[in-house]
Amino acid sequence: MTGSTNTRLRLALFLLLISLTFGCAVFSEPLTTAPPTPTPTAAAPASLALTPQVAEPTNTNSGHPTAPVAPTQPAPRYPDLSAGSFPASPVAYTIPLTIRHLMPEQASLFFELNAPAEGFLFYQQVSPQPAETRAAAIDPVQTRQMITLEGLSPGAEYLAVLGLGKGTSGFQQPTFSAAPWEALRFRTPDGREPLKVAVFSDASFGDASTEALVAQMAAQELDFAINAGDIVDKIEDNVNPVEAYAQKYFSIYSPLLHRMPIYTAIGNHDYDAEARWLDSYFYYYAFPAFPDPRFNETEADRARQYYAFAYNDVQFVMLDTQVFFGIPNWKEQDAWLAERLADPRFRFSIPVFHVPPFFSGSVHPDDQLAVRQFWHPLFAAARVPLVLSGHSHHYERLLVDGVTYIVTGGGSGTLYPAGAVLPQSQMFASRTHYILLHIYSDRIELSAIDKTGEQFDHALIPLQ
Repeated sequence: MTGSTNTRLRLALFLLLISLTFGCAVFSEPLTTAPPTPTPTAAAPASLALTPQVAEPTNTNSGHPTAPVAPTQPAPRYPDLSAGSFPASPVAYTIPLTIRHLMPEQASLFFELNAPAEGFLFYQQVSPQPAETRAAAIDPVQTRQMITLEGLSPGAEYLAVLGLGKGTSGFQQPTFSAAPWEALRFRTPDGREPLKVAVFSDASFGDASTEALVAQMAAQELDFAINAGDIVDKIEDNVNPVEAYAQKYFSIYSPLLHRMPIYTAIGNHDYDAEARWLDSYFYYYAFPAFPDPRFNETEADRARQYYAFAYNDVQFVMLDTQVFFGIPNWKEQDAWLAERLADPRFRFSIPVFHVPPFFSGSVHPDDQLAVRQFWHPLFAAARVPLVLSGHSHHYERLLVDGVTYIVTGGGSGTLYPAGAVLPQSQMFASRTHYILLHIYSDRIELSAIDKTGEQFDHALIPLQ
C-alpha cells in the first residue's frame, strides 16, 4: 500500500470521527397553525460573520435532523457562540426565540419566523465546563417551531441562537421589531435549593413602571418567572395583536425572556375580543404547549388553557378562572385539578391563576366569590401552602384556613385602592411590585418588592 493511499485513508477516518463527534439529540416539532401576515423588518447592521465548522446535517420535512454526513474536504467547526453575534437576516421573527420549558437534561425553545428559512438552532454549554457548539436543524418549510434539546447537563449554563442559511457564506440571525434578538443564555435546573421564582401579574400595558419592574427581576438570579394573567391589554391601541405583543410583552420582557422561561396563566383580558387572532386568541398563539414527560398532555388546546409543570418536587398548577365567567371546560378543568392535587409524586402544589378567591381591592370585588366557593375547599383539604393570583391591581397577603393567598396584580403603574378589607387580610399595598419566592425543602420565604427594589413585605410559610 502506497504512502499516498495511507494518507487518504487516515484523512477519511479522521473526518468521519469529527462528523460523529458533533452529532446532537433534539426533538423538533413543527407548529402548523397558519402564521400571521409578515411584518416588514429593517435589517440590522451586520456584526460578526461566523462560518460553520463540521459537515452540516441534512434536513427532512419532519423537522428531525439526520446524522451528519462526512465532508469530502476538511471543514471548519460550528461557530463559538460566545465570540459574537451573527449579522442580521432579511427574515425576521414574528415571535422571537424564547425558552418555553427547562428540565435538568432538556430545554424546549420556541420561535416563529415571518417566512420559511433553512438554518440551525445552535447551542453551546459555556459553564461550568465550556463545550463545543452543537446544532439542531430547523424545518425549512414551517415558520413556527418548538425544538427540544436533549442530552443537556443539569446545572449547566447554555447559549442558544438561531442561525439562518446553509453556512457556505456564514449564518444570519433573525431580527425582532427591527432590532437584534441576541443569543439566549439559560441554566438547566439541578435540584439545588432554594428554588428562586419571581411572580407578577397585570403587567399588560407596556408602561415605564413595568419596565422598571422587569429590570428589578432581571437583576435576581432566578430559576424562572410566573405571570398570573392579563399578559397584554389595550390591544385596540395597536394595529393587531402581533404588534401589541411585540411592544408590550416580548420587547418589555426581553431581559427575562433571554434568560429563563416565563410560565403564564390566562387572564380575563387575554380573552378580550381585540385579542382574537386567526381562529383563537393570541395568548394561545404566543404560548404553545410544551412537552414534559412527567405530565400526560395529549390535548394541545387544553394543555394551553390549564397545565402543570414541576421543578424539584414542587408542582405548579396553572389554571383558568374565566371558566367561572363563561369560558368552556369548567367541569373538565375541575376534574383535572383534583387529579393534580392528589398526585403523590409531588410534595406539595402551588396553584396559579388570575382571579383570586379572596381580595380586598375596590374594583370588581364580586369576581372572587365563585372562585372562592369552588376552589378554596379543595386547596384547604389538600393542604396547599400557597396560592398565587392577580386581577386586582394591588398587593395583598391573606391567610385562610392555613392557606396563604397572594394577590400580585401590581405589575404596572395602574393600581387600585383598598375597598372593604377582608378580616383574613394580613397586608395590603397599592404598589407596583413583584413577588420573590425562595422555596426550600422545609419553608417558603416570600418577599414583596416594588419597582425601586424596596422590600415592603416578608413572610415565612412553613412546609409540613
